[in-house]
Amino acid sequence: MFIVNLPPKKVWVRKEYLRDLRDGHGEYVLGYWVSLKSIWGRSFYFETYMPEYGACFDKLPISAFLEWESDFPEAPDPDNFIIEPDLPLSDLQYWDSFDYDTEVVEKQFLRSMSVKVRHRSGKITEGGKYVFTIDSCHRDLDRIDLSYSETPEEHKSHNCIILPNGQYGLYPNNRCQWFDESLTPSDVKKPDFLVSTREFSVENGGPNGRLGDSEEYFWDYKTKRSAAAEKYFPQETPEEKDAFDHISFMGNSMIYGGMADDTISFGAAQAVPYPTYGQDTISFESPDTITFAGNYEGPLYAPYKKMPPIKGLDTDE
Repeated sequence: MFIVNLPPKKVWVRKEYLRDLRDGHGEYVLGYWVSLKSIWGRSFYFETYMPEYGACFDKLPISAFLEWESDFPEAPDPDNFIIEPDLPLSDLQYWDSFDYDTEVVEKQFLRSMSVKVRHRSGKITEGGKYVFTIDSCHRDLDRIDLSYSETPEEHKSHNCIILPNGQYGLYPNNRCQWFDESLTPSDVKKPDFLVSTREFSVENGGPNGRLGDSEEYFWDYKTKRSAAAEKYFPQETPEEKDAFDHISFMGNSMIYGGMADDTISFGAAQAVPYPTYGQDTISFESPDTITFAGNYEGPLYAPYKKMPPIKGLDTDE
């Protein structure tokens, strides 16, 4: 995919680029973008169709183009270069192509925003218009990756921007500042971001084990527990769940009602049925009141057992 389709943007082509920069300076040919060619280590090449010649030319850098405007259908607006001087290729594309694998995407969210760009020379241009974004990767895993297209601190995308003087430029995100009429505040902070040096991934092992032994449709990780945890804190049994449910229910009772003399009453709280054991009772004194009496004496009711000493925790501290 080192050649990808482009939106058929109507542009002016500087004729000197069609004449190997030998002559044709100051002349322009009407054209339409056809495709983008990405060759590692070179500027991007824009294939362009020129109707008056019935021909395509596919080795045109971004500096070969000017915006076509409906107000000036016969030639570029001559006042554009009074607004801003003509910029060289080095100020129009920051970096050469990172790889042969390239994609072009039009980011609709940025479509209506104004862009301020910083050029390689340090010059700043405001009032740019977004067109699309070029991005690269290394798709062929059978071919050695000699580029930086997937290195976090080196990878760059290229935002295609129309500058106020009519030229097109390709700028990375860290040389663009975007302004939306509705979303962007009047006073914009200067980004204090750091270059990303990290690769993030979720399938990298970790404490939750693996799933190769599971055939369950609703699989789940089975966390490995230490011998000490298994001995002193075994997995919750149904009886334990019942006891913890009782504790949770009593806690919720304190939230919804009031406590006095070991009795929790729910004023207008909703009645919640709960299974009780032993002397634990529920009595409905009125349609909107529940009273609990007594403490939990379910299957786990038993005097407290002294826990065996745990190595390292046998001091007062």
